[in-house]
Amino acid sequence: NEQCLNYVIESGSARVLYASDTGDYCKQTLDYLSGLKFDLLIVECTFGLISPHSATAHMNLDAVVSLRKHLENAGAVSSSTRTIITHFSHNIGLLHDELEEAAGKYGIEVAYDGIVLNV
Repeated sequence: NEQCLNYVIESGSARVLYASDTGDYCKQTLDYLSGLKFDLLIVECTFGLISPHSATAHMNLDAVVSLRKHLENAGAVSSSTRTIITHFSHNIGLLHDELEEAAGKYGIEVAYDGIVLNV
């Protein structure tokens, strides 16, 4: 029974979606996000390659790819919009480089401690 907050962060002309502890977004949220333009998506990927994922709590890589495709189809992201996944642990059973290989197939980057992102 926790309320998790996600953020749309704007600075100058840059806009970032910071999505943590999301699960799959409801239609109302997707509609809102689809009306914006993003330069960067930072999205939780707690379940890595585990399928199925808990749609109400966290996302897996398939859910992140689906979110990006939805936003891409809506014109909210472009080919230059970076997608970074975060919020994972040893529970997904992958080493960092294994997750990088899986995510890289979709042009998605994997965060790491100390990462610095410039938009």
